[in-house]
Amino acid sequence: MLRLGQGGIESLSTAKWYYQAAADMGHRDAQYWLGRIFEEEYVEYGRSDAATLAKEYYHFAATFDEDDPKDTPCPAAMVALGYMWECGNRYGLETSVEEASNWYQNAARLDYPNGMNHIGLLLFNGKVDHEGKLISSDSQSTKESVRLRHKSALQWFVKGAQYHHAGCHLNIGRMYEGGYAVPRNEEKALYHYECAMNHGHVDAEASLGYLFLKQNLYSKAVHHLSHAADNGSAEAYYHLGEIYEHGLGICKNLSVAHSHYKKSCEMGLPKAILKRAHFLFSGHSFPGQSVHKRTQNQRYKEALGLYKRAVKEHNSAEAENCLGVMFEEGFGVKSDYKQAIEYYRNSAQKNNSAAMVNLAMMLEIGKGLESPDKVQAFELLEKASRNGNLQAKVLLARKDVIDEYEPHGSLMFT
Repeated sequence: MLRLGQGGIESLSTAKWYYQAAADMGHRDAQYWLGRIFEEEYVEYGRSDAATLAKEYYHFAATFDEDDPKDTPCPAAMVALGYMWECGNRYGLETSVEEASNWYQNAARLDYPNGMNHIGLLLFNGKVDHEGKLISSDSQSTKESVRLRHKSALQWFVKGAQYHHAGCHLNIGRMYEGGYAVPRNEEKALYHYECAMNHGHVDAEASLGYLFLKQNLYSKAVHHLSHAADNGSAEAYYHLGEIYEHGLGICKNLSVAHSHYKKSCEMGLPKAILKRAHFLFSGHSFPGQSVHKRTQNQRYKEALGLYKRAVKEHNSAEAENCLGVMFEEGFGVKSDYKQAIEYYRNSAQKNNSAAMVNLAMMLEIGKGLESPDKVQAFELLEKASRNGNLQAKVLLARKDVIDEYEPHGSLMFT
């Protein structure tokens, strides 16, 4: 049977023909694989209508005819459909965590472990609470609510791991490594990473390598990270970049570091996209690379594109704040206060404290507005201060520094 990634475009076209014929006859697995092909066409080739078609075929495969007892839905399609609802912005489609959660739950009810894994991730990432209810962007989390979310997430991961699901083992390992809902235990983390790795999860080997890196076992770290990178792990490329950037156990080499970060960025890892954008914004140069030859404005424009990509593909609050800085100050783009306010506001709504401070300062002096809004500015500073933002604390304590304030991005800017 022809599958994605085997045999190139010609065999993919042949597979598509056969899947289409079977899908038209109501075959659920064929509808799912046809959806996969359309999704691939959108991601790899930018076909504008492919994402919509992928979602439609996933929906066909995920539903069933109630009058036909032999007709069963495809749980893999349920998860794929849920993911397109969860990350709709990546596909230029509507986003709904509620719809995503429902489809993941449907898959889990069919004992499909990937559905369990995705429910756990929704919980861990703070998109739903421990009761499965949506968490709004402006709601305040407490230590107890976070603990309950993490505990519930772990329960789902453990349930999925019982089916030998590699992703669930990986996430259990991360919870033990970070001490989420369980006491920190690197030995147990190592066990679950190895379980996930043995089931073919390349990011598990990247996590294993990073764990060795934190333990200063550099030779083991480089071995596993290099192997994971060769197998297509963006996370592994990122950590190799860190090793070469800081000279961890080997000679420092910024040229090699930049190459690894660039590769990770091209593969779409969110933190790698931001890392490269921050480097370009701050003017870092790398031996043997052309970055240092670019004009400052060229670097700003490339950074601007990367920040926009991070917002479009990953809904990054940090990137939105950085875009606000660039539009406010005119870095690589014509200064536009209204656009800056919009980016700051969107970022602040996602609880980004730096954006709260930047927006507060624009509201304080009425920059880009018809008149100042000192009340909202004060509220934003108070919220940022409660979140631990040092600059907000200083501004609240010393009103005289407000006139001297300059907008700032994330700490990675400096």
